[in-house]
Amino acid sequence: MREEWHFITLNWVHAFPVRGGEHIGSVGAFRVWPLMAAVLVVGALLSVAAARTTREVTFELEDFSDTYLSSSHPDAVEDASPELMVTSDGGSQNWTVISFTPVATLRTQDTVVRASLEVSAVASTADLWPVSLRSKRVLLSGPEPRVTWNLPPAIACEVGVLSVVDHPLIQGSLVSFDMTSQLRDWQSEGGPPYLGIMVQLNGRSQAASFAFASREHLVLVGPRLVVTVAVEPSLVSSILFEPAAPSVLKSCTL
Repeated sequence: MREEWHFITLNWVHAFPVRGGEHIGSVGAFRVWPLMAAVLVVGALLSVAAARTTREVTFELEDFSDTYLSSSHPDAVEDASPELMVTSDGGSQNWTVISFTPVATLRTQDTVVRASLEVSAVASTADLWPVSLRSKRVLLSGPEPRVTWNLPPAIACEVGVLSVVDHPLIQGSLVSFDMTSQLRDWQSEGGPPYLGIMVQLNGRSQAASFAFASREHLVLVGPRLVVTVAVEPSLVSSILFEPAAPSVLKSCTL
């Protein structure tokens, strides 16, 4: 967290018009200068106060639940798997679904500065690098969604975000997805209880496979949502979510 102070230096310049060595209107000028000085000082104080009205706070959220959907096993529930699969071989597909509960930390009036989803790599292969992964916001109705390939979650009507991986991943390395716009959209809807994110390959023709650590992985860290918000300093120690009335959530087809 960084607190910024802005100081204003007032440079006084004696610049009254002169005619024949005599100052013109000097009496009126001396009456105006104190007023101008007061206005500038008040402006300086207000600018300093404005700089202190907000402070950036960064926090991490562990995922609440995670699973993946498999076209090869369309009715299987994979929420106990230690690995989250994101694959495509030109035919079968695996898509990862992760959920978070920001309602305990993020308030509707807080300004989301930036947000990212971070996942730990277990393994990765591809016929050709780089590979593009796409993250999308999904609409979840419960804390432990029993989603499958045949019963997928609804997709929010938003443009997904791409994350490009240009080489095979070392085990434990992090892949980050920018979730700033998705989290802002979630916030503008009044903060539904669960923030759902789906990760899939961008396009179905390319053969590639990624395995990421789930919350059940015994060695690697599971998915994290890293959020930076701008809040008032007096509220930093007691950030609570104050939900607005939820709006109607619009879903799109997969």
